[in-house]
Amino acid sequence: MENKTKYVFHLPCYMILGGKRISLTLNWYRNAHYMLLNKTKRAYFPTKIAPFKAKKIHVDYTLHLSSARKTDFMNWESIADKYFLDWLVDMGYIPDDNCTNYCSMSAVAIIDNTIEESYIVAEVTVLMV
Repeated sequence: MENKTKYVFHLPCYMILGGKRISLTLNWYRNAHYMLLNKTKRAYFPTKIAPFKAKKIHVDYTLHLSSARKTDFMNWESIADKYFLDWLVDMGYIPDDNCTNYCSMSAVAIIDNTIEESYIVAEVTVLMV
């Protein structure tokens, strides 16, 4: 069995820009002005780790919700995926976020009433260096 390297990132579900709190959801993304989208994308960054290089990756996303309020968790996961993959490309971790380099993902949501704010954990598995 091949030993695959994994890297864990903590991704934000919210950002503060211009004094406003932005929920990084598909609903917000669909309606936001392109200039605001560009600003949030430039300001977006997960917790930093040691750099790595990969040709192929798989990502497991886990949305940690701070309440049991009903929500469509893919609204959160889809924007996290978009911003995170673009960040991985910009940082040089992967060459591109197309199907050749980013071949699969999984997404789950869990409710954790002990946390104050929702967040996403992204576990990147390097499939090919």
